[in-house]
Amino acid sequence: MKPIKINDKDAINKLNEKLVNLINEQEMMKDRNAYYRKHGTMKGFFDWSDEKAAKVDATIASAPSWQEKAPYRNYLLVNNSAEIRRTKKRIEELSKIQNNEGLEYATDGLGFRVEENKNLMRIQIFFDTKPEADTRTYLKQNGFKWAPSQDAWQRHLNEGGRWAIKRFIEKQRAGGEKCTEQ
Repeated sequence: MKPIKINDKDAINKLNEKLVNLINEQEMMKDRNAYYRKHGTMKGFFDWSDEKAAKVDATIASAPSWQEKAPYRNYLLVNNSAEIRRTKKRIEELSKIQNNEGLEYATDGLGFRVEENKNLMRIQIFFDTKPEADTRTYLKQNGFKWAPSQDAWQRHLNEGGRWAIKRFIEKQRAGGEKCTEQ
């Protein structure tokens, strides 16, 4: 499986497909574990051959005594469940970003402007002049990186980025360091 990039136009569909696969896998693992707990063997499990069932039974029997006796260990179910939650959260976050037209950031008189670049999936700060060292340090501490190709400070476009921008604007309005001439 290739990673699903957030700026992919079909990302939500791909994530939904991944979610369905994860949920199906979770149910399959739970069904197999339940069958083994009930029967003590995998023989007779749906369309499994006796050879396949015997192989799984042998693997379970040879496991160390401290491991649970089931086709799928508990950590596999827990990890898959966590991946389902992460995928749902990612779908929700991406849906919010794609459905918003882009938030307006009032930065009049502060010496910079803010844009949400949905093509790059970045939130960008464009300064009129080079910001002071304290301002640059603050931006770096809050996840922003200088992008010479964009001539902007930027970070991923997500709720964390939006929160960081709002905090930065509030700091600048409250008397934070202003941009100075170079």
